[in-house]
Amino acid sequence: MMIGVTQWCLPDSGINSPALAAQMGFGAIQLEIGTWEKGCPLLDKHWQTYMLSQSRKHGLCILPLALNALGGHPMTQGFHSVEGKAARDILKAGLDTASAMGLEGITVPSFGENRIVTPEHYVHTVEALQFACAYAQSLGLRVYTENVLSAQEMKQLFSDCGSDALYLLFDSQNYYHAGKNCTVDVLETLADRIGSHVHVKAGGPDQSTCLGEGEGPFEEVMATLRDMRFEGVIVTENQYQKPAMGHADMTVGEWIRQD
Repeated sequence: MMIGVTQWCLPDSGINSPALAAQMGFGAIQLEIGTWEKGCPLLDKHWQTYMLSQSRKHGLCILPLALNALGGHPMTQGFHSVEGKAARDILKAGLDTASAMGLEGITVPSFGENRIVTPEHYVHTVEALQFACAYAQSLGLRVYTENVLSAQEMKQLFSDCGSDALYLLFDSQNYYHAGKNCTVDVLETLADRIGSHVHVKAGGPDQSTCLGEGEGPFEEVMATLRDMRFEGVIVTENQYQKPAMGHADMTVGEWIRQD
């Protein structure tokens, strides 16, 4: 089993992130496309080439490309809206970038302004995922949805989207942060749609702590993954830019080794 890290949670999330991830002992890194307002740096061919070469130089596997920019340009408003049109462009650009870089696909987070709250949000999310999956299939890629729907709601989402290209990016703490007691149920129910990697983290939404500490179902999640014989990448999304909660004197290196 390989351990990875998200680019946006490293102390340096810029051009040095692959070298830093490798230095800290990780075997994989998940890159993000960047902010739409700044032109999404990873859309640039030179930037793609550089990040690929640096990741290969340091022996890192690159995971599906994260489209975190959707948090500020929600597809939940529908492609007919101004923000929805931007979301459509982000989805297509993300898939084009993933294809150009030889990645598995993209991740589509439903958080921030992109969170699924109303029935209308759900309908527009399905439409957006159907669009993304259709384009992904034409490129031989996968689309990962990351959200806080319950297990039954998630099953309905997969049914409504109706695409074999759609997978779940499971996170050990997101449901707990959303006040939902369904984390392990989602993992067990959607086991066949988990795919290549899962996210783990501990602590609150604004500050993390060591994995296994604080509130949340981390231990139950890890036990379930073992029972499932999960062989993908465990990706830590702890916020290593800030001190770990309850460990003010712990260095980042010490924190990561403990995780």
